[in-house]
Amino acid sequence: MQVYLVNMDRSTERLEIMSQRLATLGIAFERVAAVDGYKLADTAKKCVIAPNWRYPYHLTPGEIGCFLSHKKCWQKLVDSKDDWALVLEDDSYFHPKAKDYFQSTTWIPSGVKLIQFSFAIDDTYSDKIITLHNGCHLVRVKHSSPCGTYAYMISREAALQALTLSDKIEGILIISCSECSLNFQKSFQTGGLKNV
Repeated sequence: MQVYLVNMDRSTERLEIMSQRLATLGIAFERVAAVDGYKLADTAKKCVIAPNWRYPYHLTPGEIGCFLSHKKCWQKLVDSKDDWALVLEDDSYFHPKAKDYFQSTTWIPSGVKLIQFSFAIDDTYSDKIITLHNGCHLVRVKHSSPCGTYAYMISREAALQALTLSDKIEGILIISCSECSLNFQKSFQTGGLKNV
């Protein structure tokens, strides 16, 4: 499995911190130079079609750069021989149990193609929960706060689909919680569903 760390060239301090965090977990990674949206030529921004009826806001240069940076990671996975990649942003923090999930894909249930690692303060509403071998839960989230791009595992199949769907940038990049979200921190009952 590939591990990609998205990092801006000018963010050397973040790279150093993340190198230490990942070394503590025993995780080797490949640095992916993030796209600086503020340095993109206008011609490179022609793929942006926001605002639109789905996303009625203008994208900031940072949001465009973020999207294009992750697209680079998807392409790297597709171009590799690996079936999965772990994509991390350079401001991520890790729970001690993260190592169990970051070093292997054998724990991933059949049929799952995308997993977001998250921490949610607000309620998380799910329609499916899978208990993993160590008591953590893999949750298919219906709607909630865990979204973003800070840490996720993506399969080759999902990366191909993401590349196909991202010829045009219609809005900000959100790794959808509708597949599966692994949330380490809290466990509580809401509406009869266990949320993690």
